[in-house]
Amino acid sequence: MISEKILCMHGGISKHLASISQLRNIPRPNNIEGNSLKTDLLWSDPDIQVNLYEKSPRGCSYVFGERVLRIIFN
Repeated sequence: MISEKILCMHGGISKHLASISQLRNIPRPNNIEGNSLKTDLLWSDPDIQVNLYEKSPRGCSYVFGERVLRIIFN
C-alpha cells in the first residue's frame, strides 16, 4: 500500500480477502500453496464481464469483477 491510496500487486483480489488490513498480516517470506489468499493475490485477474468471482480459465484462482473492488475498497 502506498500512502494508503495505491495498492500494487502481481495478481488481484481474493475471495478470502475481507479487508485490505489482512495484507499487512501475511508473514514474509512465505510459500504459496493451494487455494488461498496468497495464491489469489498472485494469480487472480480482473474481468469486466464478471460480476463477483468466477473460476479462472488458468486453472488456479479466480477472475473478479469491478463490483468486488467496490465492496472491498468502500
